[in-house]
Amino acid sequence: MGRYYHCLIAGLPDLELNAGKAVPGLKKFRKELRAILHPDDYYLVSLLFYPYDHLNLLRFLYGDEEEPFHPLGNFSEEDFAEQKARWQSILEEEDVLPGYMAEAMVYFLEQEEKPGRLWMEKQLTEGYYHTLIQAGNEFLAKWAVYERDMNNLLTTLNARFPYPEDGLQLVGEGEVKEVLEKRIEQGKEIPLPPDPEYATEILERASSLSYDEREWEMDLRKWKTLEDMMFFYYFTIERILGYVIMLKMVARWQQLDAARGKEWVGKLIEGLRREAGEKMNR
Repeated sequence: MGRYYHCLIAGLPDLELNAGKAVPGLKKFRKELRAILHPDDYYLVSLLFYPYDHLNLLRFLYGDEEEPFHPLGNFSEEDFAEQKARWQSILEEEDVLPGYMAEAMVYFLEQEEKPGRLWMEKQLTEGYYHTLIQAGNEFLAKWAVYERDMNNLLTTLNARFPYPEDGLQLVGEGEVKEVLEKRIEQGKEIPLPPDPEYATEILERASSLSYDEREWEMDLRKWKTLEDMMFFYYFTIERILGYVIMLKMVARWQQLDAARGKEWVGKLIEGLRREAGEKMNR
């Protein structure tokens, strides 16, 4: 049976209305969650921060000292160094990093000719989605499949024909990815599967949009999907997980330059309000 966090959830700022101002900082909010949540629930939250660990791991492997260490990762620079030391040790020791990150590091270190950064990013992203799907939480698993498919659609939309010989950075598995790969390989229209129903609509609508507009359109759709997914979870960890994902989306736009970030966060909010108004008038 799930644990309930009535006071925490009741006190969360409404991101839909206040995304531009009274938004909790991710680092501070995460620290608060760590102090409040049951360890098993906080572990699920920590999984959502693995993409920041990917950035830091790649920085470590490629020696990008000028690139700043991302403060939202779960693991420190010392953790990465310790993982490397354990790989070099003759003794068999437990990994410091999650299994897929440790495997990516080992593969990288064992190659005389180092793999490209894009290839490494793909391996880490696939490991991340697999971890979410296998985490034992239905909400996270459903979200992982949805976000993975959405990102594959966006990657396909943003690519220009003719496509690179080594293909696109499509990740994971599933029918949507298989159909997209066939479209790319054959260079022609292949009908997308009926499920998920949004796939065809996205390709048709987003094909006429600019890069920024596509990004916004995808985030708007992700936001609405999260709202629908969270609807029946009132005070459990699932609502907190959804909130963290939304907060990450807002933070991503706010990391853009001030004017551009403000413009697109404003569009995100206005789009949500417009859709809500249309539903009320039906």
